[in-house]
Amino acid sequence: MEIYKDLSSPTSQEFEKLLNSQLSKVNIEEGKIIEGKINKITEKFVFLFVEGLKSEPILDINELKSMGLSEKIKEGETISVLLEKIEDKNGEVIVSASKAQKIKGWDKLVEAYEKK
Repeated sequence: MEIYKDLSSPTSQEFEKLLNSQLSKVNIEEGKIIEGKINKITEKFVFLFVEGLKSEPILDINELKSMGLSEKIKEGETISVLLEKIEDKNGEVIVSASKAQKIKGWDKLVEAYEKK
């Protein structure tokens, strides 16, 4: 492709600098709790937007039902999820709202214990 012909051109260098500056702003790591904005809710799934991820994380609506959240969530709101895998073998982002809730609960318990 001609686009990659001359990577030392000023335009290519400017693009690389811009891309690196945008990527360095987002700190996405597996095993961390992140916030996802709810883009779409269907009968079976909740689609999220997380800045810095190349694809949309998808939550099974049954996971939210078991947490008692399925009736409370609305498009445009944010929800905490645990980022389990940035990309699985199918290229999908794996997240869990219930695991995020458990970790947050555990952290609160540890904090309360340490304050004693």
